[in-house]
Amino acid sequence: MSGTDVASGAPAEWKAYDSYVLNVDPEQDDRATEIKLCNFSRPHMRAFHFSWLGFFIAFFIWFAIAPLLSEIKI
Repeated sequence: MSGTDVASGAPAEWKAYDSYVLNVDPEQDDRATEIKLCNFSRPHMRAFHFSWLGFFIAFFIWFAIAPLLSEIKI
C-alpha cells in the first residue's frame, strides 16, 4: 500500500507503535507527556544515569585534590 486510504484518498495516519509504555499526546504526534527518571529498566536511562554519576565522580575527585596539595609532597 502506498500510505493512502483507499476510500478517501487521504494519507493514512502513520504510528510507530500501537501502544506506548508512557502517556503520549496524540495531538503532538505521540510525543511523551512524562519522563520516568528513576527507571533503570531501559538502556537509555541506564546510560543517562551512569553518565551523570561518572561525571560527578570525576568532578569530585578532580577538585578534591586541590586542598590536599600541601599534604601531598611530590
